[in-house]
Amino acid sequence: MHGKEKYVKRTGRKGVLVVAGALGCLAATAAEPALADRVLFSSNVDGDYELYVLEQAGAAPVQLTNNSAEDTEAAWSPDGRRVAFTSSVKGNPDVHVINADGTGDLRLTNSPGFDGSPQWSPDGGRLAFLSDRSGQMHIYVMKADGSEVRDITPQAVDAGAPRWSPDGRWLAFSAADQRESHLWLVRDDGSELRQVTRKDKAKDFAPLWSPDGKTLTFTSDREHNLDVYRVNIDGGNERRLTDHAALDVAYDGSPDGKALLFLSSRDDGVRHDVYAMDADGGHPRNLTRTETEEEAPRWSPDGKSIVFLRLGAGGQFAAYRMHAAGSEPTRLVEWPAMQLQPSIAP
Repeated sequence: MHGKEKYVKRTGRKGVLVVAGALGCLAATAAEPALADRVLFSSNVDGDYELYVLEQAGAAPVQLTNNSAEDTEAAWSPDGRRVAFTSSVKGNPDVHVINADGTGDLRLTNSPGFDGSPQWSPDGGRLAFLSDRSGQMHIYVMKADGSEVRDITPQAVDAGAPRWSPDGRWLAFSAADQRESHLWLVRDDGSELRQVTRKDKAKDFAPLWSPDGKTLTFTSDREHNLDVYRVNIDGGNERRLTDHAALDVAYDGSPDGKALLFLSSRDDGVRHDVYAMDADGGHPRNLTRTETEEEAPRWSPDGKSIVFLRLGAGGQFAAYRMHAAGSEPTRLVEWPAMQLQPSIAP
């Protein structure tokens, strides 16, 4: 273990806590975003990737998982009481669920291939996940206890990570072949498969639902450059939201549906900054303006702050948080280790 770290470490599976190392968190100041809610992230601070929760500014992060495997792709349940994640503790990646206090780690899937990228349904009763158990990457849905597993994708589809509709009745995903990928919708029981985008030789991916469930925002290279687009779920009224020679990639929509977060290299054509724009593509604005690479921006559930990753001098990404308007970002933990996939609890 590194000598300049501190976190609340769980030993074994019973939730016993011990303090490890020396404090590496930044103290809260008046200029920092209030951190009343919890930030979940994955880090390899102890060699392999484990899950951690930072419960308040200046506190030591709480370690949720403690094993010799890789624990990543964590997602909060809608009530903030559980975390679904991907773990290779049994050799191959499987979907697990653990309580938010680090107790009750439960392995939900057990297949010889990859099972991962879990996504909670809005009511918290089901999980969608990706698996290659059929020979192709398909979307499966199961109850949150791991029962009633069902493949909901057609046999010929190689699917990307799914997104639940706000009402929990549909999943949006991209399906790819060697030439192109398009957006699709499928009912949560596998019925009513619908193709949404059809542009020839385009790669459309990473759909984001609007809060009213009527449109999808996505990223596409259909005009020979990555830009952000929006389309009605019936495939109509497709429109381009960004039009720049640099790369623009959509990442998250605000909870009220009024704004979008995206990454763009438009400042220098190389590194990506965190940008926001209105939901119709208006008023794009650089929120970070740094000289280094940034990734994975996410809104807080109340829309008041944003978490994201920033590349440090040592070549490792660290988690930051800032006000939604883009005030000076605050680094969440000062660890000389990689941090991945930060998200804020509901």
